[in-house]
Amino acid sequence: MNKHFLLLFFIVAFPIILFSQSTDSTKLDNQQSNYQTLFSNHDAPKVSGFGSFNFQLLALDSKLSGGIGFDGAVLINRSFYMGFYGRGNFGSPTYTLLSIDSTKNIDKSSVFFHSGVIVGANFMAEEPIHFGFSTKFGGGAYMLYNSYDYYYVNCSNNNCEYEDETYFTGPLFVITPMIDVEMNITNWMKFKVGFGYQWVSNSEISYNYLNSNNIIDSRSFNTGDLSSPIGEISFIFGWFK
Repeated sequence: MNKHFLLLFFIVAFPIILFSQSTDSTKLDNQQSNYQTLFSNHDAPKVSGFGSFNFQLLALDSKLSGGIGFDGAVLINRSFYMGFYGRGNFGSPTYTLLSIDSTKNIDKSSVFFHSGVIVGANFMAEEPIHFGFSTKFGGGAYMLYNSYDYYYVNCSNNNCEYEDETYFTGPLFVITPMIDVEMNITNWMKFKVGFGYQWVSNSEISYNYLNSNNIIDSRSFNTGDLSSPIGEISFIFGWFK
């Protein structure tokens, strides 16, 4: 009787022990396969890059102006990017300044340029049309220069000196946050429209001019007036798939 009981116990218990060991082993393998560390590379980020050409519309010192520039950045998981940018403006305001010999006014054109770091992110970048945001942190300068090649002064015996004085102020700090609408054209090209605000730090330029009474007077210009709402379109080239 005892022998039969031991045999029955062995027949029933042995498969249960084997199944238990097999199940525990499977669970252990699954746990080990799912276990990750800080240095695991099962989900390594996808890293690529892009470059873009940009065209801007903004107001500088209350005058409608344009701008062109470039971006170059490293793109992580098609969503987050960080890189460098550069911007320069055209159609900027002109200013009337006193000539070096103090006999007349001359016109000075202006140019504003800045460069720095750009960071941004896209949401649902795999969708044909998606949204994102970016911010530029940079520095630059505002320059006043002769509208023409030169102005003659002190001409005598066909020997003329000429004026080529440039007014330059900097560094100026620039922060430009923007929201973007981005369209996937191909695997290697995108088109983007952005809207934001360009903030420029304050710095004062003082200069003299002849007023309507032909008397020397003075003016000052604050570079904070270069701050403006901004619209931008971009043609982006890289690898996005």
